[in-house]
Order: sequence, then C-alpha cells, then structure tokens
Amino acid sequence: HRHTVNYYADQLCLSSKYLSRICKNESGRTALEWIHEYVNQEISYFLLSSRLSIKEIANIVGFPNISAFGK
Repeated sequence: HRHTVNYYADQLCLSSKYLSRICKNESGRTALEWIHEYVNQEISYFLLSSRLSIKEIANIVGFPNISAFGK
C-alpha cells in the first residue's frame, strides 16, 4: 500500500496538487485527508477483527517499521 498523494496522483495521471484541489473542491477534504482516513479504517479493521500482531498489521498496510506505524 502507498500512502502518498503523489503515488495516487501518478496512478490517475494527475499532478498531486490538482488531485488535492479536486478532492478539496468536491468534498471539502484534501487528498491526504482521504488517504489518512482510509488507512486508519483499514488499520482499525485489522485491529478489531484479527489476531495479527501490530508488527504484522504495520507490514500489511505498508508501513516500513513499527516506529512509522506508531506515528
């Protein structure tokens, strides 16, 4: 999983600035806010519905290490 606006903008063949502006205009939230919400929902799902360790969840959702996951 990627967590950067640049990654998703590249996938959509848009600039990150343009993607954020579209998101903000249509929803009132930036692209980064949407990404953070989605990642948080995914983490919550794993924490509540699995017996995976924190380290395993961090790895599944694409964090390079536990420290980055904790932040």
